[in-house]
Amino acid sequence: MNAISEKRRAIYRLAGRPASVYENHIIVDICTACGADCVYCLHQAAGLTTPRLMPRDTFMTLVDILARENYELVYLYQSGEPLLHPNYAEFLVAVAERGMDSSTATKVFSKIDFDALDAALTRCDATHRTSEFLITVDALSQDAQDKIGPGIRSEVVKQNLAGMARLNHAHSSMRCVLDTVVSAYNEKDLDAIAAYMKELGFTTWFPKRMGYFMPTLARPQDMEAIAKAVPTSPKHAARFSIVNGSLVPYEEQHACDLGPAVINPEGDVTVCCHDMLHKNRLGNVIKAGSVRDVLASPAFQDTAARGRVMGLPICQGCN
Repeated sequence: MNAISEKRRAIYRLAGRPASVYENHIIVDICTACGADCVYCLHQAAGLTTPRLMPRDTFMTLVDILARENYELVYLYQSGEPLLHPNYAEFLVAVAERGMDSSTATKVFSKIDFDALDAALTRCDATHRTSEFLITVDALSQDAQDKIGPGIRSEVVKQNLAGMARLNHAHSSMRCVLDTVVSAYNEKDLDAIAAYMKELGFTTWFPKRMGYFMPTLARPQDMEAIAKAVPTSPKHAARFSIVNGSLVPYEEQHACDLGPAVINPEGDVTVCCHDMLHKNRLGNVIKAGSVRDVLASPAFQDTAARGRVMGLPICQGCN
């Protein structure tokens, strides 16, 4: 999920946008549950095993605060599958009706209440705000899917993709962007996946390579390219980050561009989207009544400063 944010940060930097581009963006981790067990997922690597849902009252209080403090974009995901939240459709409307855009990352592998989502998007249409859905589809064949995400049934994904395509066609507020995490398991299926997306009517789909930070899934030619571009080590094999628009090997990285802060299901703020276990809890938005005040606090600022120079424990396992 976080590869999309990293890509956006790089694009913003290369386009010369200011460092404050994320100033009015926030990540809200409404659901830490998943269960797909995908081989490349940071959720699994973090050891996040206890599912938690943001209570409805907490979210509604939070979204009022975000609107009052002039936030523009709310990411309704971090560590889990947001569509598993029973109040997801209501949350989507709450964001739009308060004048903010939303972004949801999903793998559409679970049962979706399309009637509820359809009704929610109808209300979102009237707000003229955008509800973006970042949908990852790793495979269409069950054989390939079992190797990448054993908990996902490809037939369910296909059914849900068709449902999302119908909604995407029907609603002006909905924008679907799809990707495929390319690995040695699904490389041969990319043309079929692209054709299927086009057949459903989706216009934005792209493959993204994961070889740099999941070498075991890379194709041989990926590994050859990685070997030339990025030094490897026994501790951090072929890992990199994007800093100031450039590919930087992990071993040479001494700085990090932090993205939006994260608000966890209890309303606590963490400094980085890669803090999947929410270890760095730097203030509670609900108790403070403000996101801006928590972000301006010495606790947050000091932690963010250490994160920007790779000085936090979570930085040692970051991609």
